[in-house]
Amino acid sequence: MDASLEGAVYAHDKLFDPFGQPGGAPMRTPVGPARTPVPPEEDRPKREPGPPLFKNVLPFKPPKATRVQLEVDELVRRLDAQAAGKTYEGWDWWKAHCPSHSDGRPSMTFHWNPTRSRYVFKCHAECEPGAIESAMLTWLDAHPTPPAPTEHTSYGREMDRYEYQDRDGTPIFHKRRYEPKDFRIYRRVGDGWTKGFGDLPNALRRLLYRLPQLQGQPVVWCPAGEKDVKCCEALGLVATTNCGGEGKRKWYAEHVQQLKDAGCALLIVLADNDEAGLSFAE
Repeated sequence: MDASLEGAVYAHDKLFDPFGQPGGAPMRTPVGPARTPVPPEEDRPKREPGPPLFKNVLPFKPPKATRVQLEVDELVRRLDAQAAGKTYEGWDWWKAHCPSHSDGRPSMTFHWNPTRSRYVFKCHAECEPGAIESAMLTWLDAHPTPPAPTEHTSYGREMDRYEYQDRDGTPIFHKRRYEPKDFRIYRRVGDGWTKGFGDLPNALRRLLYRLPQLQGQPVVWCPAGEKDVKCCEALGLVATTNCGGEGKRKWYAEHVQQLKDAGCALLIVLADNDEAGLSFAE
């Protein structure tokens, strides 16, 4: 018998038979000595406070949005959407290019559902609604809000202005973008702007876009157009382009010299996949 159980008091004796038969071996449950009473609160040893569990707690960041939260008018303007009728509930339908796949013409329709407080997207190329909204959020992040359109002119509605500066940041001329798609050049004369290049020398007509931002940058991206330069900048890239667009004889020795003077060692050309873009990249 275990020496530690000598003198112990047993609560009861009972017969244990795993097969339910009479008889069996006696099994005794020992009762140990009484527990030590818990001391009063004031007699307990005091614990010194330790270091905090979390020393460097990062500030809370709200989760990234998984739903498009823009107002209807703003989303229509950002997507350049067109009216496509009404739903059977009477809500406005809109059509635009689908951000989830490459389409040549608008293949997506959408409307705002006030009952569910969310947009409903439908791609007629059968893209999944979740994939459309995810791609939509990525596209909106890469395309910052354009300036509010100004009043109509004889060329159409002005949508944006692209200012060309010398390496010191002095404005020389700017290009105005109109809708329907059209461009006009305005040169700086005194405190105002006059249409056309006028008597500007070629060295100033052939300035690179965002030239002051290129100074000291070893790697520069060159997409097709000022609008795409802004998209690259939204992604954290240093980008530029020429004023004349893509095509043969649109890239001049002045452009190369400006890049060399800025310290650029690598120019990455993002050309359009067409004849003009390929000839420009070559």
